[in-house]
Amino acid sequence: MYVWAVCDTKPSDVSLLAGGETECPNTVMLRSRQDGVDTGLRANNGERPMSARPPIPSHWLAAGLFLAGGSWCPSANAEEGFYTAVAFERSFAGVDYEKSVELDSPFSAMTASDHTRDPVDALKVTVGYRWPVSSRLYLAGEVEGAFYLNDEAAGFLEGTGEGDTDVWPGAWTLERHRAVGLNARIGYIPGSLEFLGTERWLYLFAGTRWIDAEIEAAHVNRRLDVAGSRRADRTLNPWLVGAGIEFGDAGSRFDLRLNYAVDEVDFGFGGGAADDPRLGYTFDVREWSVSLGYVIPFGD
Repeated sequence: MYVWAVCDTKPSDVSLLAGGETECPNTVMLRSRQDGVDTGLRANNGERPMSARPPIPSHWLAAGLFLAGGSWCPSANAEEGFYTAVAFERSFAGVDYEKSVELDSPFSAMTASDHTRDPVDALKVTVGYRWPVSSRLYLAGEVEGAFYLNDEAAGFLEGTGEGDTDVWPGAWTLERHRAVGLNARIGYIPGSLEFLGTERWLYLFAGTRWIDAEIEAAHVNRRLDVAGSRRADRTLNPWLVGAGIEFGDAGSRFDLRLNYAVDEVDFGFGGGAADDPRLGYTFDVREWSVSLGYVIPFGD
């Protein structure tokens, strides 16, 4: 039996020694017996015959098996088709309210502000369509409708005083009724997180809503014994960004998402004459929302 020592550094390090002994570090021992003809490396000049192949590195083999297993995994499949969802949403709305009173003759400008943070609840219904980009990546578009349950943010403006040019104190409310929205999603199907079910998708989304809202700002002047309010119907149009995860099986899934929205609405009254005060109302709305929904797909 011939024993060949193959060094992984350079051809000159290859040597044939009796009994399988070699001085070359990091060697691979090749043994062959074919009628006295060697099939290893030639001892004289280090040439490699066509039948001698280098060993496959173990980390290459592990990587190949990992990729093959991931592409075969049944959960790694982005379904195409329509889906619908029903979700409950809880929002934590921060509202900054500012009221201004301005006069041209004589010139005067006064402002006062108030801040509140109230929870707002909504029931959402969504219809969407999903397009697979690859086995693990997809795009989706959604149309959603929201019906607000606990829909009112409210506060009390302290004002600046009760003079003719002051901002008079009074309560205010911002009430939402219903909304329609559009969302765009990009999602990824992870190979891990198997405990969430056979279908599990992580996604990012951005969108907008048109919210039917009613705003009322009251004023009270005890010195003049005057009380009243201004009411306006406005459409809030916030932009939304967020992230979510769907998990479950092919027939139905749960959808948990978190989003952030920001919007500003303003309106005013008066100012028709130099001595007619202009009343300005500005509402800056920023809110975080979390929702949990139930998703039913209609097709692959």
